[in-house]
Amino acid sequence: MPPKKYLIPLLLSMLLSLWMAGQIPLMPEENPGTPTLECGKPAATPEVLRYLHEVVRKMPVERNAGTTCIPAKIHIVRRDDGTGGISLTDVNKALANLNYYSFEASTPMEFYICDPIQYIDNTNWYNFDMTEESAMCDPNDAGNAMNIYFVGEICETPGTNCGIAGYAYYPFNDIQSTRSVMRNDQMVLYANGTFVHEFGHNFSLEHTHTGTQNGPNDPDAERVTRTPPDANCDTRSDDFCDTDADPRYDPAYFNSSTCTYTGNQQDDQGNVYTPPVDNIMSYYPDQCGGLFTAEQKTALGQGLAARQAHTAYTLDCPAATVTDPSGLTATVTNNYTIQLNWTDNAGNETGYLIERSTTSAGAGFRALKFGGTGPNTTSFEDDQLTANTDYWYRVKASNDNCNDYSNVVSINSGLLYCVPSVLQSDNCSLNGYGVGIGRFKIDDNGTNLLDNDNDACNGPLSVYSNTFTANVTAGSTYDFTIELLSENGDGTGLYFPQNYAIWIDTNQDGDFDDAGEMVAQSNFNCTGSPSIITGTFTVPSTASGGTTTLRVRTQSCSDGIVSSPCAAYNFGEAEDYGLNITSSLPVSWVSFAARQKEKKVLLEWQTASEVNTSFFAVERSLNGLDFEEIGRVDAAGSSLEILNYAFVDANPVSGTLYYRLRQVDADGAYVYSPVEVVQFDAGRGELRVYPNPSNGQFTLEAPAGTQPLRVEVYDLRGRLCLQKEMNSPSQQLQGLLPGMYLLRLYATGGVYEKKVLVE
Repeated sequence: MPPKKYLIPLLLSMLLSLWMAGQIPLMPEENPGTPTLECGKPAATPEVLRYLHEVVRKMPVERNAGTTCIPAKIHIVRRDDGTGGISLTDVNKALANLNYYSFEASTPMEFYICDPIQYIDNTNWYNFDMTEESAMCDPNDAGNAMNIYFVGEICETPGTNCGIAGYAYYPFNDIQSTRSVMRNDQMVLYANGTFVHEFGHNFSLEHTHTGTQNGPNDPDAERVTRTPPDANCDTRSDDFCDTDADPRYDPAYFNSSTCTYTGNQQDDQGNVYTPPVDNIMSYYPDQCGGLFTAEQKTALGQGLAARQAHTAYTLDCPAATVTDPSGLTATVTNNYTIQLNWTDNAGNETGYLIERSTTSAGAGFRALKFGGTGPNTTSFEDDQLTANTDYWYRVKASNDNCNDYSNVVSINSGLLYCVPSVLQSDNCSLNGYGVGIGRFKIDDNGTNLLDNDNDACNGPLSVYSNTFTANVTAGSTYDFTIELLSENGDGTGLYFPQNYAIWIDTNQDGDFDDAGEMVAQSNFNCTGSPSIITGTFTVPSTASGGTTTLRVRTQSCSDGIVSSPCAAYNFGEAEDYGLNITSSLPVSWVSFAARQKEKKVLLEWQTASEVNTSFFAVERSLNGLDFEEIGRVDAAGSSLEILNYAFVDANPVSGTLYYRLRQVDADGAYVYSPVEVVQFDAGRGELRVYPNPSNGQFTLEAPAGTQPLRVEVYDLRGRLCLQKEMNSPSQQLQGLLPGMYLLRLYATGGVYEKKVLVE
C-alpha cells in the first residue's frame, strides 16, 4: 500500500491531492519502476522430471577443499541502437550475490565471466517473449559455459503475461538446459532475488510450492506433517522435508510488513500450512528471507555433478588473462563503512568482485553481497559490517581465474553503528518540504554543550560525532532542542510534523539495542508537533565512562512513533553525535570473559575507567545463584585508560560454573560485573607439543576426543607469526626463528594454549 498521508499545517488539502495523484513514492515492492515479478520457469517435460528425480537426486557429492569454478557466458541484449542493456556494474553485483549463495552448496561453486561478454542489439529480443528463445539463443549459446541472457522485459507470449522476472532450466544433457533469461531491473533488488532463484533451478532445485499450489488433492501436493506414516515430503513437491509444505505465495494470506503467513489453508488431512516464507525457492517476498536449506544445498551439489557428467556441453570456458589489481587498502570512514581502494592494472577486466573473510588472511573468504563493480573502477565501500570485527579483503577481476586476487588487506571495523534507511527518493524531503532535523542542541542549565545548526540533510544518516561532542556525566539530566527542517530554515514557515527518539550507546558496544539506551521519545499527533521541539534526557547512571554516540532520529508523525534506530522509515532523518561521559560508577567495564584453559579456568577483564577502586573480588557459583569468593585482584585506584586484568581459578570442578566480579571501591561501595558461564570438563585432554624446546620444527597433537580446526602461533608481543588449518589430530610446524612463542589451538573442545621455545 502507498504510504500514509503526510500532514503540514495549512497544507492538508494540498498533500491529500498530491497523495491521491500518486506523487508520494510507493513502497519498493509496489513501485512501478521495480515491480515484484515471478519466476517464469517453463514446465519441465516428463523426461526431464524423471531424470531430475531418478538420476540427479541420486548423484554422489563431495565437499571440495576450495570451490568449483564455473564459467558464465553473459549475453546482454540491447535495442537496435545499442541502448537499454544492463550495466556491467549490475552484472557484477548480481554475480557477487550468486557467488555468496552458491558457496553454500554441498560442492561450493564460484562463477566467473566467460570472456568476452556478448552484446546482441535486437529490439524485438530486448522486449523478449518466450516464443523467441530458440531464435535468440540457438545461434548464440556458448557450448562450454552456463548461458545467461539479460533482457529488458520477459513475456510468456507477445504482449501477454509480462510479469516474469526470469526463468531457467533444470540440469539435462542438452545445451538448452544451460540457459537462463533474466530481466534487467530485477537483478540487484535483493541479494537473494531472481538471479539466485534461477541459479537454484539451473542446479536442480524446484519451487517449494511445486504441485501443492494446485490444491491439497493434487497428486504431487505435499502434506504438512513430517512424521511417518502420513508424511510424503520426501517424494512430493520439491522432495525435501526441511522445506515446509507451501500452498504458494498469495498476498491475500500474507503480511508483508511482518513476513508472516496469515492464511488458514489446509492440506488433505486438515493441517494448516506453515509455508517456508524465508526460502529462496519460494515465491514469498525476497525481503522476508534468503536461505537454502541443508537438503537444498546437497541437491545443488548433485545438480553440479550431473552437469559435469553431461556430453552435450562442457563447463570449461577458459578465463581471461587479467593483470591482478594491486595496492589494496582499507579505511574506516565517518559513515560507518569500510572504504577499499586499489590500483587497476588491467585494461580487459569486465569488472571487479570483492571477497571478505572474518577468519584470517588465508582462509574463510567468501563473496560479499552486492560486492561487485564495473570495469575501470578502483574503489568500493562496504557497509555490511559488525562493530569491533576484524575483516580481511581481497579483490579480483570477474573474468579472471577464480584463484587470482589482489593483495589481502586487514582492518578492524571499530565501533560502528547501523545505518538507518528511509524510503523517500529525495534527501529528507517530500515535494520540496523538509522532513528531517535542521538543528540539534544540548544544554546544561543554560550552558550550551553542543549546537549543530546546519539546516541541511545528507540522507538517512548524518554523522557529526567527530565534530560535535558534548561532555556529560552519567546520572545527570540535560536539555535538548530539535529544530525541524522548515520553509525558512529557522523553525518558521511550513514544515512536516515529526516524532523523534534519542538513544545513547551507554555500554559502548556499537548498537542502541540494550535496555535503557533509548533516553527520549515523543508521541505527537500530526497537529501537535511543533517546529521547534524541546525536552530533556537523562544519561543513565550505569553508562560507561568514555566517548560514545548519541543518535537522534525523526520521522513523519503520520507514521507513528520513532521506535527503532535502524529500521526503514518512509521519511525522516537520523543524526549521530559524540558524548564524552564521566561515569558515576567506581568502574566502567569494557569486557569480562571466562574460559577453560587446560585444567584451569582463566578469567580476563578490561576496564575503561576507575575511580577510587580498591580491588576485584572473584566469585564463583555452582548454580548461578549462590556465589562465593575464590580470590582477589588489586585494582588500579583511579584511571581513565583501558586496563587489563586476569585471574586463574586453579581448582575448578566439572560441570557448569558461573563467575562474576565484585568491584569494591575505597569507601566500601561495590558493583558487580555480568556473569560468565563455563562448561568445565576436568577430564579434557591436554595439548601436546614436542620437542619443546626445539630447533624451529616441532609436532603438535590435539587433545584426545577433539577435532582440531586451526593453529595460530604468536610472538611475545602478541603478533601473529603463523597460522594453519588442521584436518588431522597432529600437525608439524616449522620455520620459526629463535625465541619464545605462544601456540594456540582452536578445536571442537575449546581453545588450548602452550608456550614453546625455539633455540
